[in-house]
Amino acid sequence: MIIQMYSLANIDEAVKCAELGVDHIGFAVGKDGIAPAELNYEEAAAMRKALPPQTVASALTVYDNVSEILRMAELVQPDILHVSSDLEVVAEDKLLELRRYLNPAIRIMKAIAVGTDRQSIRDVLRFMGYVDLILLDTKVSHVTGIGASGATHDWNISRKIVEVSSKPVILAGGLSAGNVAKAMRQVKPWAVDTFTHTSRSEDITRKDMAKVKAFIDAVREAEERV
Repeated sequence: MIIQMYSLANIDEAVKCAELGVDHIGFAVGKDGIAPAELNYEEAAAMRKALPPQTVASALTVYDNVSEILRMAELVQPDILHVSSDLEVVAEDKLLELRRYLNPAIRIMKAIAVGTDRQSIRDVLRFMGYVDLILLDTKVSHVTGIGASGATHDWNISRKIVEVSSKPVILAGGLSAGNVAKAMRQVKPWAVDTFTHTSRSEDITRKDMAKVKAFIDAVREAEERV
């Protein structure tokens, strides 16, 4: 099981998380502080360069301007471009443009909000031909884009998405050391993602290393029981 972790904003903590066993290190990138724990382009490039060679770097954007997203990707050179904006903000036409001009080595990951009905299944079917990875997350009104909610969603719908998706599916949204094993059993995703519940309660831009280790241990123990 791949472990993905957001949103790292401290280089030493990012490297430590990678050394503890996090496979994908994610960080939000922008210039105006729209996304939680956002790094500017130079900070994100430094983060990417500092990560161990085997670690996958995932750069999250909530921008709608393709030229600006491409500029960020060129400067940061992530392994994954995480498009976390709302679906119609970066729809099929912009995804096609990104793919046309993006470094072909960079995979595109699209965030899909999972609600309480089956619309999210239709959304995945709509977008999966345009991206390399699907991330299922929880949408809240006070956060720009999809994710960073700390809340779970209907895992029954997530499981159905895994069953129909032709692309690897990453499960996000309120995962913690206490519920990730159950999520893995129920949804059977390709990867699991954590942000809120491995961050410090008083400062989401910093990681609680005890929570990070507990999350990793919970995932690995769940794998052994499968």
